[in-house]
Amino acid sequence: MMILRHGTGDCGALGHPAPPAKVDSASIWRTAIAELLCQLPGVQRVDFAQGLLGARSPKPTSVLTLNLPHLAERLWKGRVCDEIPQKPSIGKDSEARWLTSGLKEYPPAMCKALAASFADRIQHCPVDPSICISIISSDMARRDQIIVKEYSLHIGPDYAG
Repeated sequence: MMILRHGTGDCGALGHPAPPAKVDSASIWRTAIAELLCQLPGVQRVDFAQGLLGARSPKPTSVLTLNLPHLAERLWKGRVCDEIPQKPSIGKDSEARWLTSGLKEYPPAMCKALAASFADRIQHCPVDPSICISIISSDMARRDQIIVKEYSLHIGPDYAG
């Protein structure tokens, strides 16, 4: 995806856990393709702790960005605390729920930084006024059915079965 987007001058982001401190531990960031991508113009890897953005544990994360030069700055400015939370999210809570379940969703401050970075890039993309996408009413009705309007406090399993 990132190579195709790079070829078109587009933007993109790929998030994954940050590489572990032990250099012999597995990580996508240590693969040849990830190392190659990081050398392309307009590509950078941004490392940060989601805990500074509202996650309840450190959750070290890396995001490979393509033509999103201000993401690191937006993440830094969007942090909601000055100290990384030290409480680990390992094991289960008193109700036998996995403590990692709440970490499946990005903290709102991280989502805001990503959205602002994409919006900034998209605002500066050239537009061809001769291209018009016609939206018919059945498409709108289908769109209205899939838009989430209500949220629960329950986070479902991250596996099928």
